[in-house]
Amino acid sequence: MRTASELLKAGEYERLAELLDRVRSSSDRERDPIAAHTLDLARRISLACSQSQAEAEWHQQACKEAAQRQDELRHQLDSLLHLDGAGEESAAAPDLSALEGRPGIVQRLQGLIRRRPDPQPPERVVQEAAAPTVEEPQKPSAAVLPVDAEENADPAPPSLVVYCLGQFKVYQDEQPVEDWPSGKGKAILKYLVTHRERPVVKEVLMELFWPGAHPDAARNNLNVAIYGLRQALRAARPDFSHILFQDDHYLLNPSMAVWVDAEEFLEHCERGRKLEKEKGASPAVAEYEAAEGLYQGDFLEEDLYEDWPMLQREGLRDSYLLILDRLSRHRFEEAEYATCIHLCQKILAKDDCREDAHRRLMRCYCRQGQPYLALRQYHQCAETLETELEVPPMAETLALYERIRAGAAV
Repeated sequence: MRTASELLKAGEYERLAELLDRVRSSSDRERDPIAAHTLDLARRISLACSQSQAEAEWHQQACKEAAQRQDELRHQLDSLLHLDGAGEESAAAPDLSALEGRPGIVQRLQGLIRRRPDPQPPERVVQEAAAPTVEEPQKPSAAVLPVDAEENADPAPPSLVVYCLGQFKVYQDEQPVEDWPSGKGKAILKYLVTHRERPVVKEVLMELFWPGAHPDAARNNLNVAIYGLRQALRAARPDFSHILFQDDHYLLNPSMAVWVDAEEFLEHCERGRKLEKEKGASPAVAEYEAAEGLYQGDFLEEDLYEDWPMLQREGLRDSYLLILDRLSRHRFEEAEYATCIHLCQKILAKDDCREDAHRRLMRCYCRQGQPYLALRQYHQCAETLETELEVPPMAETLALYERIRAGAAV
């Protein structure tokens, strides 16, 4: 693995992923499933490192372009305020004598200088302009209501309930959001919801959802998608700005209450693990069952061919398999064999090469007085391992099979 270490130190993550993939393929042929799984995990982490590296480069390029744009604008402003070599007599009150023959321009510039707007607080969050060809309706004048009455009339921020485990669903104030103008707008909402711990720079969204597109085209596509997303969320709450834009970053309005099933799932898992460590398995069962009930499918399962949800999907699936294992063990120890069988079947539906789940099923069938089902489960296990991994069952699984054939208690 000397070459892998060199690639890692050099930050050449994509080449490292290719190398790990080649080694993994070799491990498959040598019938070493544990090594193959470890190498596959390392390959995925390498790809994630490559993505993070790319995001950092996008950020650096965005900063560079912003600085260049600022210099251009400063130069244009300087040229405007010193037309025809008017001089640099005063920065606070530029000399407009060179424009005496053009009173219309003079009056306009003087009016703009006199009518400087009140400065806004630096933390003010503004929305980026939406699609260039679409204008949003103007809000009623603030003079319609007295200030106190208008403040009292402001409705509370909406709440969002987002389901990411299984079919993606969004509810705003308990009403489903179903009229999505575009798939890209919906995809951007998924990304903003699952990365809402910090604002997302717009270049990241441009490259993620329009890879290879010209920056101007990608920027316009992003504006159109964000506009459509805002319209979908405003259908029920036209008075509220759900998606904010600040310093070239997009974010969900932080005043909204947002509940996400994947986050709730992980909280129940963590509380269950803590209870199991401190007080044993029984007190943790309720938390594990709550988590298991939330897992209605893999994370964003309709986006299986998107790269960005992959690591989170794998992590959530691993947590799901872990709590299924904990619950099935507990039900087996409590002699609740029917429930244990149901849980083991859920494990095998996600990973049919889990021999521990196959063995637990075999024991459950025997204790229910159905040894023929236990023997059938063994043959199913052996066939799956041969097909998927080209390996025979473990010695422990084979020994259990022989005991059942001999009629011994298991």
